[in-house]
Amino acid sequence: SSLLLYPQPLTDKLNISIPQGSENYVWEVVITDFAGRKVRTEQVEGNSAILERKDLKAGIYILKLINEEHHLVYKQKLVVK
Repeated sequence: SSLLLYPQPLTDKLNISIPQGSENYVWEVVITDFAGRKVRTEQVEGNSAILERKDLKAGIYILKLINEEHHLVYKQKLVVK
């Protein structure tokens, strides 16, 4: 089971689909650039979420999902057009 981020490349809204079994979780979504600098942090609940593009400039980022125990659970490349 893996994390789904769509559409890629991102133009407006990003759909996040987290595998089953995480319905009751609160996640911290951390988006970093390739240098490791945090560009956004948000909290989402459950196994799906929609994030607005807002001020993300075109480029390649890393999206990380961190669980309530502060463990990195998912990490995936995010392309913004």
